[in-house]
Amino acid sequence: NHAVISPLKGHKRFCLFANCGCSSCCLSAQRQKVSREQIALRRRQVQDEE
Repeated sequence: NHAVISPLKGHKRFCLFANCGCSSCCLSAQRQKVSREQIALRRRQVQDEE
């Protein structure tokens, strides 16, 4: 998002942009939230079928 190349794995604790509120970061956070909710829904549906 910020033209900074960093290894994705293991950078969470050291991310310089973790609290950034720019439109690109907000969009990424929103996509992550939607994805997280979809995965949780799928897992609940699978458990309900069992």
